[in-house]
This record gives sequence, structure tokens and C-alpha cells, in this order.
Amino acid sequence: MPSKHLRLISILLVSASLSACQYLQKSLDDKITGKWTVNEQFTEDNLTVSVKGIAEYFPTHTENSTGTVEMDGTGEGGKLHASIEYSVTQEWLVKDKILYEKITDSQLDFKSITLNGVEVKGEPRDGFIKAVQGGFLKGKTDKVVTISIDAKTWVQEQQDDDGKKRTYKYTRIE
Repeated sequence: MPSKHLRLISILLVSASLSACQYLQKSLDDKITGKWTVNEQFTEDNLTVSVKGIAEYFPTHTENSTGTVEMDGTGEGGKLHASIEYSVTQEWLVKDKILYEKITDSQLDFKSITLNGVEVKGEPRDGFIKAVQGGFLKGKTDKVVTISIDAKTWVQEQQDDDGKKRTYKYTRIE
């Protein structure tokens, strides 16, 4: 009886090892292709930023992302809150193990921008919207360094427009 269990365990271990080896042999392009989710939070310039979204990378080297960004902070004017929904389409290319993503279309829907609980209007609102939209301009190309990637998790590092590096962790959902 014990030998049957040992044989079954051995077969399972060999099978798992082969699957892992096959995944390691895939190109970065193949590893990236699929649907990923991100749920990250970071602080920048007295703002706490939460990003929740889904990114789907297609074998045709296009990518669609949708999600929400919530911003909360306190400054000279008081407490700021912004809620933004985004939809971004990009072309992607892996070159020398670096992922380059070029925005081909983006849509931002500013659900709310409040200061001390009151909806912001006029020039302050327009200035805030313009500043955020600057990061989503058509033709903008981002460089993404893959720190690690496996069948379930993708850890990447990106540099923002101010030169700050930020790490994001994606989880495969398909």
C-alpha cells in the first residue's frame, strides 16, 4: 500500500517539475500575455493614491486596462478627495527584457473631486484634471522592468514622469 502512495507522489512531483520547467522556458512575451489584476496603494506629495484595475495583454501586442484611482490627501486648502475611472489601450513590445507600453487611446472619467467635502469647480478642477491627464497622453511610452514573473504573479517597476521608481504587483486572473 505505501508503495502506491509513494509512486503517486513521485508522479505528481515529476509532473509539477515539468510544468515549472515549461513555464520557465516561455519568452517574456508569452508570460505577459493574459489577464492581470492590480491593487496597489502609495503615497506621493501628501496624497494617498489607490489603484485598482485589470490589464489584459493580448498576443497581438495590444493591452487594455480599466479600473479606478482614488486619491486622498491633506494640504494647505484642506482635505482633497478624487475618484477617477480609467480605460487605456496600449501597444506593447518587449525589447532586451524590458516592456515598452505606448498609449494609443485613453479615457478618464473624473467621478468626483472634492475639497473639504465640497465638489471643486472651475479653474482648480480644470487644473487638477489637466495634471492627471498629462500621465495618459496618446503616444506616451512607459518603460516597465520586470522584477519577477511566474504563472500567478508579476512584479514590475516603473518610473513616473518625475523620475520616481514605483513597484507594482499584478496577479494573474486568466
